[in-house]
Amino acid sequence: MNVFCFHKSACFQRLAALVSLSLLLTGCVVPMTTARPAHMEDNAYRPRPESPQEIDFFPQAKVPTAVPRSVAKDCGTRRQDFVYSPANLNSKYSWAATYIFKWGQTYIPSCSADQTYVLMRWQETIGLPVTGVITQTDIDKTNEIYSQAKGKWLVATQPYRDRVAQRKVEATQKEEAIAYKSFFGIPLGESSDFYSQNYSCERGLREACISSHKDRGWTPSYVWHIYLLVSSSPTWISGRDTDDIGPLGATRQFKVFKPIHGTLSRLDGVEFVALKQAGIQELTNKYGQAVRTREVRTSSERDYIGRKSENAEILTWKNAAVVAELACFSDGICDGVIVTQAHWPTFVGQRRNSGKKL
Repeated sequence: MNVFCFHKSACFQRLAALVSLSLLLTGCVVPMTTARPAHMEDNAYRPRPESPQEIDFFPQAKVPTAVPRSVAKDCGTRRQDFVYSPANLNSKYSWAATYIFKWGQTYIPSCSADQTYVLMRWQETIGLPVTGVITQTDIDKTNEIYSQAKGKWLVATQPYRDRVAQRKVEATQKEEAIAYKSFFGIPLGESSDFYSQNYSCERGLREACISSHKDRGWTPSYVWHIYLLVSSSPTWISGRDTDDIGPLGATRQFKVFKPIHGTLSRLDGVEFVALKQAGIQELTNKYGQAVRTREVRTSSERDYIGRKSENAEILTWKNAAVVAELACFSDGICDGVIVTQAHWPTFVGQRRNSGKKL
């Protein structure tokens, strides 16, 4: 028999005393706040180095020693707004409360609903008197910490912003390259395989796409239809209108334009009809000043029963990739084409040989 435990209650008392003494000797002090479940512990937040946030650079919550037990008790269920002194600080510095609240949500999520408790923990963490009331001193210190955190965040995220900026530059360059040789978003001069891979209408009509199919009588032969969504296409150009039932059952209107073929498997240009003043202005904005001439032209495409020839005004724009031309008549309507530079001589020769003045 253990002589030191001849009585159970005395044994327990000695054991409790030994445990208390051990805690004191090892420096373990129980904080004044109430304990919370392990899954809701403070500082559970772990920053993600690959995606840094401003809040990552705020100070992490210190182990509380100055927050009264009465405030910490049931902090997860209490609801209390931040208190300012003087009260008019709220209208001028509400952003400070936003920073403090976000810090509480991040680093003490189990008690973030209790704003008084969050503020006290914030004050203790940044070394200010734990009052539970926001003063000008709290605001100034909070702003200082936020400014430092934002500066560190900007440094940490600079490589990411550089990559985003580079992608934007590359996207812009790609768009400009397409626009340089395009018919309103459809690049010209490419093969049928290029359009089927990048601008096909087969999986539902988009804002700008090309529909093509092999004709059984030709090998290979492609019949092209160039579609521009009416709501996003220029108002000054026109083509044959058509409707399409979208994937959600909504009807969308498209303008359909005829291609100009150099070879049957390559899109070398597009025909269209334009309003004179608006068309001249838009093409001048895109390609610069036009060369003006006058020729006798007819417009069989717009008037199927034929129209008397007249001395039309011809405007031509050129860049390194395409030639754009408007043949404008007395009614203020122009027949237009945009053709690749490579195909332009062939197109002019074909037009002259066929007798069509288009």
